Amino acid sequence: MGYHALGVDGYPLGHEFYSYQPKDVPDTTRSELVGEALKIFAYSDATRLSVIDAKTGGVLALATLRQGGLLHLPTSSRYVQVLASEPVSVLSYADQGFAVPAKSGTFRGKEFYTYLGKITEGYNMVNVLAPKKDTQVAIRDALSDETISEHEIKAGKLIRIPLHDRHIQIIAGQDVLVWVCESVLSTYHQLFPAIGGNGRGIDRNHFLVANGDTIVLAYENTDGVLYNLSTGSRVEEFHLAAGESKVFGPVRDAKDEAVPLQIKNTGKVSVLLSNKGAYGATFVPLSFHDTG
Repeated sequence: MGYHALGVDGYPLGHEFYSYQPKDVPDTTRSELVGEALKIFAYSDATRLSVIDAKTGGVLALATLRQGGLLHLPTSSRYVQVLASEPVSVLSYADQGFAVPAKSGTFRGKEFYTYLGKITEGYNMVNVLAPKKDTQVAIRDALSDETISEHEIKAGKLIRIPLHDRHIQIIAGQDVLVWVCESVLSTYHQLFPAIGGNGRGIDRNHFLVANGDTIVLAYENTDGVLYNLSTGSRVEEFHLAAGESKVFGPVRDAKDEAVPLQIKNTGKVSVLLSNKGAYGATFVPLSFHDTG
């Protein structure tokens, strides 16, 4: 499991976060289960960071990062406060299964930083979806600036790139959505959010990689349609009253791989992907408004 935290203002990039510095599982004899860490990514040069133990108030780390730089805090098991002079993102990494924030400050944009680890019994994969327009995408090593791969993604299509223990930058010509998740093996345990067309968790239009059950949670009365983006076909229509939820089973292609889905609604909803019902963690989107 893993997650990019939401800051105190509810966005995945910000100046202040409270999150968790994870600890390795007890069975450290299995190398594929070792490598938990807290990772903080900078999006501007001269970003000053402080990491504070949320319980004791003690300073755990101080750093100044360049754009694309990161601060790595290894396994510990403690809650932390992160303060930054410029917007940063904060990844609690204990396995894959999370959406990746963009430099835009939401989960939709043209530039991303994240980490693909080595903790897995499947494939560590970065999944990039072009929701609306064809686009060119480059995946680069965030530490060395080496270009790992370049791709053209057609509108509504998904690419999945397996990587191992790499800090990466993703640059796209048009807005894309990014998840680090297992999208091939149907037996992989994970939990992560769909991304709204607005780049956030609550919207009337969502996109996701459908490797498991799709859970729709209604904030308002809604009529919805689930689409297979790969084919453009309707999978199912549904109605939910505010406070109700609905679970759709996995949608997979002829190769038995997960396909990208789009869910359109008349009312506001949030959407989660849950596979096998265990070993997942994510921030639940909060419905709020600024009262000024």
